[in-house]
Amino acid sequence: MRKLYKNNGYNIIDKTLVGLKPPLIYALSNTDLDYTEITSINEMYLFLSEFQYDNLFIQDRIRELFTVLSWESISNTDKNVLINVSVGDNNTEKVAYLIQLGKTEQEALGILKEKWSVNYDLNKQACSLRFNSTALNLVISKYLTLSDAEDLEHTTVNLISSYLRGIRGVVHRGNTYGLLDYFNSTHGTIYNENGLRENKSYIMQNGDANMDNLVSDILAVLLIGIY
Repeated sequence: MRKLYKNNGYNIIDKTLVGLKPPLIYALSNTDLDYTEITSINEMYLFLSEFQYDNLFIQDRIRELFTVLSWESISNTDKNVLINVSVGDNNTEKVAYLIQLGKTEQEALGILKEKWSVNYDLNKQACSLRFNSTALNLVISKYLTLSDAEDLEHTTVNLISSYLRGIRGVVHRGNTYGLLDYFNSTHGTIYNENGLRENKSYIMQNGDANMDNLVSDILAVLLIGIY
């Protein structure tokens, strides 16, 4: 699993950076001593927000970090971040925490609903940014002819419409199938062994023998948020 590493020479308070290396890297591993893994939810939120990563990317990275932590083990600052970005499925813990801060149960539930709504709108914006990104255009032009690219868009036009409304698919924590499942051939959906690779026979313009790298690069943009 990829992890986030911060440049030890970057000061997030006054925005100063020592040296020329990037202030933040997202990688499978790191051996560069100038970087340290981010293990605090609040620090991760601050760094990702600082460098304008989209909301889906922020949620996913915080969710990954939270899987190795627990509600009881994190600070109140971290809990506030989880509430603000709508990460964590146990609303009972969040409601109890907000009640401890002086909210009524109804007020606490209202806060969670409001935060969910805000994040849903931000996630729709993230989907639009990803789909309309130069990175995705470069992926498509690398592997497909113009006619095949048009065929792919025609084939997935309804799924694209849903994706732009924030419906991404089961593979991305969705309750129904979506565009990402078509590309991923997600198990347990109608696209299990019935997705892009199984239904199309596009000839890869870069010389690849199959569409594996095309699918991987598309998902890197639309699913992971690397663009």
